[in-house]
Amino acid sequence: MIKKILLFLVIFIVLAGVVLFLTRHLIFDKVKTIAIKKIEFSTGRGIKIERAGYVPVKGIRLDGISVYKTPSREKELLFIERGYVKFSFLTLVKEKLFSPDISINKLKIDNISASGRISFSLNLSRPTTGIKPLLDDLGQVRIAGAVISRDNIVFKNINGLVLLSALSISSKDLSFSMNDMPHSLDFDIKNPLGEFSSSFKLSAENLSIVGSIDKKENFYKIPSLKGVFLNSSFSCMGEIKDIKAMLISLYGEAKINLKDIASFIPAESKSAFESIALEGVLSNSVYCSGSVKDMLKLELGIKSSSDNLKIKGFAFEKFSSEIRLKDGVLEAPAIIAYPYNGKAQAVFSVDLKKDYRPYFIKCAIQNVDMAFLVKDTKLKDKQIRGLLFAEAAVRGEANNSATAEGQGSIRITNANLGPMPLLTPLLGNLYGYLQTNVFTDLKKIDITEATADFYIANRKIATENLILWGDTIIIHAYGYVDFDKRLNFDIENEFVEPEETEEEDWQASLQEAIAQFGKIMSKARLTGTLDKPEWKFEYFGGIKEMLKNKLSGAFKNIFE
Repeated sequence: MIKKILLFLVIFIVLAGVVLFLTRHLIFDKVKTIAIKKIEFSTGRGIKIERAGYVPVKGIRLDGISVYKTPSREKELLFIERGYVKFSFLTLVKEKLFSPDISINKLKIDNISASGRISFSLNLSRPTTGIKPLLDDLGQVRIAGAVISRDNIVFKNINGLVLLSALSISSKDLSFSMNDMPHSLDFDIKNPLGEFSSSFKLSAENLSIVGSIDKKENFYKIPSLKGVFLNSSFSCMGEIKDIKAMLISLYGEAKINLKDIASFIPAESKSAFESIALEGVLSNSVYCSGSVKDMLKLELGIKSSSDNLKIKGFAFEKFSSEIRLKDGVLEAPAIIAYPYNGKAQAVFSVDLKKDYRPYFIKCAIQNVDMAFLVKDTKLKDKQIRGLLFAEAAVRGEANNSATAEGQGSIRITNANLGPMPLLTPLLGNLYGYLQTNVFTDLKKIDITEATADFYIANRKIATENLILWGDTIIIHAYGYVDFDKRLNFDIENEFVEPEETEEEDWQASLQEAIAQFGKIMSKARLTGTLDKPEWKFEYFGGIKEMLKNKLSGAFKNIFE
């Protein structure tokens, strides 16, 4: 008897399993149809699922999920490549409570893509129609490990709880990472389905942004937006007229510590940015109007000032600039600074409407005191002074450095450009030897004036009339330095013979002797690079020894 009962139970279990296996698709399709109709009825949106099936542990797999603007499936709003929905079937059947754990893979809305997990509970027993009761029924949604990306901006590891209702959507401490930096976000949206008002706070290491956005009719007002990053800060207000086209109108101020900019520079450009060595604090007032997606339709104005700006170690006191972008032309009609007791001015323009980006730059430097300037260079220990004047005008195509063409001039007056070794070792070797080893009290040979015209073409800055002169020497040079820092100069040095006087002057006699030797060895060629210059001379060997023997013998008793 017992054996018959056991046999009956085994047969019943097998038959029940076969029936469930054969009917599971019918049951699943029925549930899927009911769920889709419920969602369409509640949201007023059309829903389509291309493929569905059950996967052990992961739950129901849904492929090709589309959400449409209308139940008649017009205009696709979003698409999910694949999703997994795991939920308790018994709870759904008995309590009409749908509590899924949903994994989403590759959700796409326009140019936004997302993946991750969400979970919520929805009571299907209440007849809800529209978004408003649906938000009240949901109550809250938990997000785990989500990733959202738009263009080149990626938000990773999004985790947190979002509280939902028809009156408010909010979250406390929603966390995510961007550029491998952890962030947290608190927000509260009042009346989310109508003309809402919202506030938010974004926090990260060395970063805090607090603001509010209100929807009024068909645009969004920004009553306040303030932020602090490292040693920089900003505040602005304005409105977004078209959220999809990013048509904005903003006014604001920003105080930027120039070293903080490095945090926003892409890795591939960081070394080039660091070579500029920007320092100082820049105060800015900013105006921006138009679509940030289309630079040609954007109008931008920035006024800047600084009392302590430095570029490559050079100080620019009382710097001010005005930059404008309008009708596709970026221009700076006024850039002014006061470096080293002098004045520097510049203007530039770039036409962004054309692919080759034609530009024009004009700048001028007046009355710069070189005694202060050299203190910020490697020549700080040299006793150099003078007043520097320079000007240049260049035009070309920003996308092709070979198109740069222009001209300019440099002039130095009231100068002491130091002993000869500072400028060229040609006669400096001769003079330096005499001063160091023979006549330690010898009067220095000074360069008191310098001038040159130069032109820019074929990726070269060239001159044909570089002249440096003083009371006793003249240096002529012509050649070029190219955009790769390569040098190619021919140089001639000439000592001026002193005027004859009745009184005996040992220094004049020495000057005459040096001038005579200078006629023999007056030419040199400068090649190599700015970093490693190379000199070639037309004289070789014997000069120093000859000078030592003859001149030291002639004047050996002068200082005794």
